[in-house]
Amino acid sequence: MPNDFLIDPEIIKKDCEIPKLIAKLSYHDKEAAIIFIRKYGEMTVPVTPLYEEVIKALAYFVNDNEEKVNKESEQKIINSAEGKRKIRGAKKLTEYLESINCPMSTSTIYRLLRTNDIPHSRPSTGVLLFDLDDIDQWLRDG
Repeated sequence: MPNDFLIDPEIIKKDCEIPKLIAKLSYHDKEAAIIFIRKYGEMTVPVTPLYEEVIKALAYFVNDNEEKVNKESEQKIINSAEGKRKIRGAKKLTEYLESINCPMSTSTIYRLLRTNDIPHSRPSTGVLLFDLDDIDQWLRDG
């Protein structure tokens, strides 16, 4: 039986799920959620790729039972990705810098990101990673 719909029902289903998924993501990563809200609202990304990006970002924080991945295993996942010490997000970088007696506000970190004056990577949309070895070297180089 041919599909009589003008729009694929799967796309409609995904389109309806995106706001719910973004809401779940906002509990774990507010910055990424805001980026996805903008993309969704401005319709800058087609539904299916946006849906997949949100699922991928949410999967980083949530296991099959939709419980938070504990912080230790989250950090191990990042570290094992490239065998380096990495942290995700400006807030975690702020915490790290405070722990090594080099306090810096998140607003300062964002200013440094805008001017590309702090080492970082963005492996995918809404994901901001800092390699702690690079950060330590950056601090030493002053």
